[in-house]
Amino acid sequence: MIRSLFIFVFIMLAAAQGAWAQMAGPQVLTLEDALDMAMTGSPLIQSLKAGTQAQESQALAENNRWMGELMLNGGVAMVGDDTLIRPINSDLMAGGVSTLPFDDHYAFWSFAYRMPIYTGGSVSGNRDAARLTAAASRGQMNHEVLSIRHRVLKTYVDLLSIDASIEAWQDELKALNSLVSHIELGQEAGQYSRVDLLKAQVQQKKVVAMSHSLQLQRTSGFATLMALLGEKNGHENRYDLVPMDLSLAPAPLLVTEALVDSAMTRRTDLNALRQLAAAQRFSARAVSGSRLPQVSVGGNFSGSHGGNIDFDDTYWSVNATVSLPLLDMGRRKNLSQKADLYAQNAAFKVLDLEGHIRAEVIAAQSAFTNSQNNIEIQLSTLELAQEISRLENLRYESGRGDIDNLLKSLATQRVAEAALVQARHNLMIAWNNLQLTIEGECR
Repeated sequence: MIRSLFIFVFIMLAAAQGAWAQMAGPQVLTLEDALDMAMTGSPLIQSLKAGTQAQESQALAENNRWMGELMLNGGVAMVGDDTLIRPINSDLMAGGVSTLPFDDHYAFWSFAYRMPIYTGGSVSGNRDAARLTAAASRGQMNHEVLSIRHRVLKTYVDLLSIDASIEAWQDELKALNSLVSHIELGQEAGQYSRVDLLKAQVQQKKVVAMSHSLQLQRTSGFATLMALLGEKNGHENRYDLVPMDLSLAPAPLLVTEALVDSAMTRRTDLNALRQLAAAQRFSARAVSGSRLPQVSVGGNFSGSHGGNIDFDDTYWSVNATVSLPLLDMGRRKNLSQKADLYAQNAAFKVLDLEGHIRAEVIAAQSAFTNSQNNIEIQLSTLELAQEISRLENLRYESGRGDIDNLLKSLATQRVAEAALVQARHNLMIAWNNLQLTIEGECR
């Protein structure tokens, strides 16, 4: 009964919270807020952080291997056969059979320490490889974080572009509604034909369909944004996006070679791959060292208590060990060759990524330049579309124009308005993408 009551109260509180959220209205979500939410809520970023911490822990473990290790061993042994022949002495025999120590268990313990002296470079190789691998993991994480930030910005800006397009088509729908009403009134006076009305109504339906299609695109884009932010229950009515200032033009660009040089120096994924290549070389050295003699020193302090003759003793020992692999059926040799080939593989990957980065920088710079040029084109297109729309409206009002030309001019103007907003958003995305490509300022 109590459990059922608790569940009922919990459900009511959750429903009340949801109702309150709806009554409170959508929450304002700026681009900065979205970026901050992605950095803290994205499961991918959390996964990358956990992987990096694991590599750093491995590096710490390998770094301390030179210090050796101290082990404490202990236990209790028991013998189940009471008739075993036990070593006894004359004093025990003089006491009679009843005094013989037929103990069937004993305890033992020991402290053992071992430290490597010479390992053929395997310990230092593993240590350096782990250190570089951890550094590479940090670099890869930083690059992925930057990529996620760019994806958040692009998705956010794309949604703003869709909103601007929806607004433009809604403005056209209002204009068409007004035109339809105007034609209906003019029809009664015999000024317009029924064909004009039908053509205007067909255009109305096209605009409604376009607005619906854009709304579906917005729903899909918002779901992508929520996934990037780590929002499981986010929906398009929960947040209001804030339009951005698109009037600020980006700073002048560096020449192509300067951008490429900057990318080759700054790119965290390239530096991470270089560190992984170096780590593979150290790993190859460590594997090769396993074919050499291994020297270590150690010590032992032990004690045993009980047993067949009830002994109680402690003892210590110090030792030096030299191990030389003589025959392993080629296992170490094959492992060494494998490690060398992995090192070559990593080196070629570095060269391959350098080539791709050069291509990415050139492509990003070209996309940014095209975005700049496209804004100028769209501005001119919009000015012409507005003038054509104005003239066609005057011609139609005076009875000298055609309804098809007027509808076409209105649609062209709205498309040009939406295209200009899209072009300005594309310029911002292209600028951010170029900065991401070189991971720095393009000045």
